[in-house]
Amino acid sequence: MSYIETIIALVGLLGLALVAAGLRRAVRDRRFLRRGVRVPAKVIGRRPRTQAGGGQRWLTSLRFTTVDGDEVTADSKITYPRPSHELGAGVEVIYDPANPREVMIADGARGALRTLAGPLLIGMGAVYAAGAVVALLAIRA
Repeated sequence: MSYIETIIALVGLLGLALVAAGLRRAVRDRRFLRRGVRVPAKVIGRRPRTQAGGGQRWLTSLRFTTVDGDEVTADSKITYPRPSHELGAGVEVIYDPANPREVMIADGARGALRTLAGPLLIGMGAVYAAGAVVALLAIRA
């Protein structure tokens, strides 16, 4: 196998890894949204979180009461590039009844974009993998 063929094969493997990651993400998000319970919550804090590359995202701390009457304080699963909600603001959240600390703000458009992450990864990965197969077939023909 030549150097070029090796690079193309690695791109194909990257594509397959993206497909797998996208499937995992899509299944996890779908399961969370299907099981999740919507309740009102209050924004009680916002704090920066530094990412590996040095970038900064903001966590939103929330307080809400579960349908069972338990008061929960937790950080939203979704981080934002800047503080997204005013302190004391009322928001709607979705939480996992099996683990109420797993919570996300039901943000409408932002939440919808988040659910597209899995399918987008699947699509990108499929394009990479298919492109690698086509390139390898063209080289060997």
